[in-house]
Amino acid sequence: MIHTMDLSGIYPIQRSTDGSGAISGLVGLNPALITAYYFLPSDRWKRGYALHPRTVTDYELEYILDSDGGRQVIDGVEYPSRKGDTFFRKPGQRTQCFMRSECICLIFSLHGKLPDLADYRINKEKPIQETFRNSAIDSIPCVVDTAGDEAIGALFERAMRAFVNPEPYAELLEKALLTELMYRILMQSVPCGKGDGVSSVSQSTMSADLIGRLDTARKRMHENLSLRTTVARLAEDVGLSEAYFHKCFARAFGVTPAAYLSEVRIERARELLAATDLPIRTIALETGFGEDGYFYRFFAQKTGMTPGDFRNSHRMPGF
Repeated sequence: MIHTMDLSGIYPIQRSTDGSGAISGLVGLNPALITAYYFLPSDRWKRGYALHPRTVTDYELEYILDSDGGRQVIDGVEYPSRKGDTFFRKPGQRTQCFMRSECICLIFSLHGKLPDLADYRINKEKPIQETFRNSAIDSIPCVVDTAGDEAIGALFERAMRAFVNPEPYAELLEKALLTELMYRILMQSVPCGKGDGVSSVSQSTMSADLIGRLDTARKRMHENLSLRTTVARLAEDVGLSEAYFHKCFARAFGVTPAAYLSEVRIERARELLAATDLPIRTIALETGFGEDGYFYRFFAQKTGMTPGDFRNSHRMPGF
């Protein structure tokens, strides 16, 4: 018996044998753009105007360019359409959009399969795409707070340009842009030791003011690491008690503020060790660890390597 494998995408796609067609593992992610469009509503579609409800048949990423009271209902849950937010819709979901909002929408496959494109229309009845079975993908909420992340908006714009003005190898560029978008959406929305975005649960249960304060604190952790920022100081800066700040931050980002700050410092230390010849003592100071002895112990505990061994492992042997 000859066994065949689909090599049409960048990654070989391992087909499941359980009859469900499910694919597991992000290594099999093979995004392919089906269509892309700007949604700029007609002037006659006033605020609150309802579009027809529909069943989502393919994966959809929608970036809100502007909104005036726009909102969406997905599987019976209502979400406001806020400028800068990204909506993620999955095959089989029911959705309805209420005016007014403007957006860029990318419709795509996650396993390399494309439907019949001869007459592809959003509201036309068509088969529902095979879902990409992966717990991380399944955990992405319907709306991700990407406001303020200019890279997300730029990726949507580039994907639109690549689709509207196809050049040689445009499909490869579209695949790369969709892959980076999925990576950034996952990092923003799915806690994995250091979440970068507010969870969908927190979005629905926390006030916008509180979410804004928490996000301000998170961003400050990335700035001026050499100042040895403390959790107590961050809480004070955003006007919250330390205990309440700790509780709300952990709920919003899936990780405690102390753990998040430590991970930010470790990440920066890795970068400096790999890319510079700065003395380890200097790196310890620049990343807020202070004492180089403490930095040695903490780095080894987190990475399993001393700072010196880590640096050597990222240098060409013999130099």
